[in-house]
Amino acid sequence: MFLYHVLRKTMGSVTFSELFPSEGMEAEESCREVTYADFLFEYYTEARPECGFIKKPSNTMEVTMRPVAALLILLAGLSVSLSAQALSAIQGAWRASQIQTTGPTAATYAPQPSLYLFAGRHYSIVSVDSREARPQFRDPANFTESEALEIWSPFTGQAGTFEVVGSELRTMPTVAKNPHVMGAGRQPDVYRISLQGDTMTLTGVSNRLGPVANPITQTLVRVR
Repeated sequence: MFLYHVLRKTMGSVTFSELFPSEGMEAEESCREVTYADFLFEYYTEARPECGFIKKPSNTMEVTMRPVAALLILLAGLSVSLSAQALSAIQGAWRASQIQTTGPTAATYAPQPSLYLFAGRHYSIVSVDSREARPQFRDPANFTESEALEIWSPFTGQAGTFEVVGSELRTMPTVAKNPHVMGAGRQPDVYRISLQGDTMTLTGVSNRLGPVANPITQTLVRVR
């Protein structure tokens, strides 16, 4: 039923007769003005089996390609609709509640503090990336280089624009702690996204360096 409602939303006003003009094929009169979403649902669930092609067209390619083209249009609309739903659902503030790494040192752990903000088509991420809490400067006015690296290295700070394409979240940093991350002409960071209520999971797919060899999955929960 979820798919049916999506079809109604994306193609609710398109009728069967608009997609399949009468030349060379006929449908029962009661079927021709139903929406195409209703037609697909009823025909393929056999709720209204009479809504089908009654007269075979002389052009076999035409009858083969027309339904295929219509389904491609339908799937494109479905993809846009699902992306729009994800774009709406992702809005707001989130924090990481679990990190799962892969590869030789695979592990699952509770992360340090973080905050992910999504507003419109812009995002911001700040996070402490170490597994343990960072140490304090012994003397903030006279810290050593090693102290600075230990404290500042495991920290992410970036903001930019994002888009949701199908099941992917794509972020493009415009400002970041690391200048290499915001280099001109770079490819977006791509994550496989899953949304369930107030929980979102992001699994790395690729970044500015190319495909991610050992993906990291972040589980985020909404912050109220």
